Amino acid sequence: MNSIHSDDNVPAYPKRARGGNKDCMLFLASVAVMTHGVSHVSVHEGLHMNTESVDTTLANATDQNAWIQSGDHTDTPYTDIGLDGKGYVLGMIDSGVDDLSCYFIDDTHERTTRTHRSNYANPITEPHRRKIIQYVAFADGIPDETFDHGTWCSGASVGKCINPKDHHRPPYRSAEQFNGLITEAKLAMFDVQAKGHMYVPSLYSVGFPPAYAAGARVHSNSWGCRGIASYTSYALDIDEYMYEHPDFLVVVAAGNDGAAGMDSVMSPGVSKSALTIGASAENHNEIVSFSGIGQEFRGMIKPDVIGPGSNLMSAGVGTGEKESCNVQLSSGTSMATPIVAASAIIVKQYLEHTSYWGSLCNTTYRSCPHVASKGKDGKRHASGTLLKAILVHSATDMNKLLAEAGSTLPTTNLTEPPDRFQGWGQVMLKNALPLPGYFDYDLYIADYESLESLTRRTYKATVLHTSQALRVSVVWNDPPNVVWAAKMLLNDIDLMVISPSGQVFYGNNRRGDEFNPLERVVIHKPEKGVYTVHVTAKKLAMGSEQLYSIVITSKGYVDESATAVARISAEDLNYDDNTRACMMQGGSLIRLQLEDWKAGLSWRDMYFTLSKMEGSQVGETVFIRTFTSNHDKKDALTNRVDRFSACLQPKTNYIARINNLAAMSGEVLPDNSKYIRVVSPGCKMSLSSYWRSQTLHISGDGECNRCDNGFSPLRVVMRANVTDDDYAEYTWYGDAHYEVWTSKLSGKPKTLMAASTLVLSDEEADVLCLPNGEYDIVLHDKQLFRNHNKHANILVSGPNSEGRQFHFEMTHHGRKTITLGESHSGNWPYIWYLVIIAVVVVLAIATAFFVRRRASGYSQIPTADSGTVFSGRQVEMAHP
Repeated sequence: MNSIHSDDNVPAYPKRARGGNKDCMLFLASVAVMTHGVSHVSVHEGLHMNTESVDTTLANATDQNAWIQSGDHTDTPYTDIGLDGKGYVLGMIDSGVDDLSCYFIDDTHERTTRTHRSNYANPITEPHRRKIIQYVAFADGIPDETFDHGTWCSGASVGKCINPKDHHRPPYRSAEQFNGLITEAKLAMFDVQAKGHMYVPSLYSVGFPPAYAAGARVHSNSWGCRGIASYTSYALDIDEYMYEHPDFLVVVAAGNDGAAGMDSVMSPGVSKSALTIGASAENHNEIVSFSGIGQEFRGMIKPDVIGPGSNLMSAGVGTGEKESCNVQLSSGTSMATPIVAASAIIVKQYLEHTSYWGSLCNTTYRSCPHVASKGKDGKRHASGTLLKAILVHSATDMNKLLAEAGSTLPTTNLTEPPDRFQGWGQVMLKNALPLPGYFDYDLYIADYESLESLTRRTYKATVLHTSQALRVSVVWNDPPNVVWAAKMLLNDIDLMVISPSGQVFYGNNRRGDEFNPLERVVIHKPEKGVYTVHVTAKKLAMGSEQLYSIVITSKGYVDESATAVARISAEDLNYDDNTRACMMQGGSLIRLQLEDWKAGLSWRDMYFTLSKMEGSQVGETVFIRTFTSNHDKKDALTNRVDRFSACLQPKTNYIARINNLAAMSGEVLPDNSKYIRVVSPGCKMSLSSYWRSQTLHISGDGECNRCDNGFSPLRVVMRANVTDDDYAEYTWYGDAHYEVWTSKLSGKPKTLMAASTLVLSDEEADVLCLPNGEYDIVLHDKQLFRNHNKHANILVSGPNSEGRQFHFEMTHHGRKTITLGESHSGNWPYIWYLVIIAVVVVLAIATAFFVRRRASGYSQIPTADSGTVFSGRQVEMAHP
């Protein structure tokens, strides 16, 4: 796995066999009041309905397929030319599907064969089926008896009524009216619900592989962890799987907690690489009040786009084991998600078939007529980032965010996207997929483009007519990382567009966006002439190159012959406002995060400080911060994170500390302090009640706590809910913690070097920069087991004395001794051998003396002049 910093010797660890927490999972359909005689339903309550019971006064109950294509209630231009998903498979994790419904039933009227959860690694796939070619019964393998969430989502995407004339239901023309968006596509279902309870396993190792093996390259997920807006293992799974499978796109729901305020997008909707979907209101041009809202604007933008999500009809579940053609009415980001996922397959079909893109593209473009080369399966797969880029590229502005009684935010008029409410806007395929005589403009795409560190690729786009907006979008899969929930990008790419008259437009309307793995520029009224498009890679933290996809549309063309790549210097880079302001002061901007499982309540009477060190004494306090009230920030009351940054000066030592107003010296902290942490991955810092202060050293070039010159990184991954066995879940509850001590074997004084606990997510890592030597890793969870009858779990990794990576797992209370980095501390027989030789060979005396000094060093924290510093400090504490 990867880390947040760019050290080449960062320890790796093996793939995880993670599972889920059934207590945090829910499907994202909204529950509302009775409207026009029809219930809005959730996964647990509501009514299934046949066509006779539906009120036809609902204006848009069946218009979602048209609206997402054209912005019209009835016009379906892409469906009309045959973009119906034929030959494609949509993957889905949901509550199952009623395969006796007329929208899914096989020609033989047989059910799809179920794969039991014990055999998920070898799923049964039946390509001959009309609709459902794979059904992994990880739960019970049957839909809910009343409203079935998975049946609705499946119907809205791939549903197609068999023999529609046999299912005529007045006042509708026929059951065809409730078909999905891609009627010829097939489905790979992964059922995770039984009797109202969900259990979602590891997506990386369990949930995604069966669908991928069945041929699915787009995956729909209308579920999430309610009240958990932090980066969980599910979000990590998505980022990791998409990074390793670049032809795969994961689409996820933003959640239905928008009325609670900002920071209400549920995990895994906070995944960097996933396409996260919010929901529009009935008129489609406004955002419905329940649609999840992202974090403060200076961070990662979520949701990404908006899809139809209010008062929509789709397939319903039948009664008992009987065939039916029932339909259901529902609202939620759950509803918007499979519709947008289906539109991604329309994009994929458009790009990959020569009868569409191949017949329409500019023959001077590298991607014409084939967007991608053939994969291992013999098919040409556009990348997941290209599909995401097209959908974001197509998105158009929303008018306002609606409010309901009790909403934290009032009805809010929206401005130019992107923002935390609409992302980049609502998907409108007509803005990104030209059709001659219908939507006439030029589409330029380049897939699997690559850039190395500090390089820039330049494109030249000529605008011939000003009636069409110039749009440029760039998307990439950022490397996965478990270190921090609210992290900045690891591999940052910037988009900049320069007009013929010299006006500069920055991606996402931000100069040097450092948070988002996608950037877009829209110039609604472009000038005639040649625009210069720069795509720039800053210093890459991971890998030698970064792949990306780019999309450009205009009334003009791109001169492919003018595309060129050039090396640049650090002075050519753009940075965001905070970073740039700190650089102008000669400082280095570090990003920090206050965490609290109790959503800020644990921070009462407590605060975090950064103070300069004057020699061994604490000097001036330069920064003070406490957890800002969620109410004051208009955040959802469940938000557990407060993010901020500090500008620190080079060649300076600081002390970072958690303080208590009632005990200024910090000796005693209240009981609720076990639920808090302060982290800064860029400084390899993690503070908690178990480790309340740490030294930070800013080097001359602005790096915080550089790990070199006899130091090595030790990674400790704290994990919860990591098995598929509900009765063996690991947890922390603030009662467990780990410690790192200098070992008795090292011959050094026993010193506590670091300690931490998991309070925010189900998986988070600390990277510690420690002097090479012997250490004891201690896991304390006796109190946890007494209180909750559960154990904690850590995964430890780092370089050993031979330069190889070690990794091991610890569960339950215990201790393990390690050798970190190139250390001589354990080689005492060899040292004494050198001493004996020194008695005979006078010249060897100096050499032996030097070796012994190295073996017994590191007993003091180096000064600022030495250029290195402990990622920790000595404290008085009982030895384990």
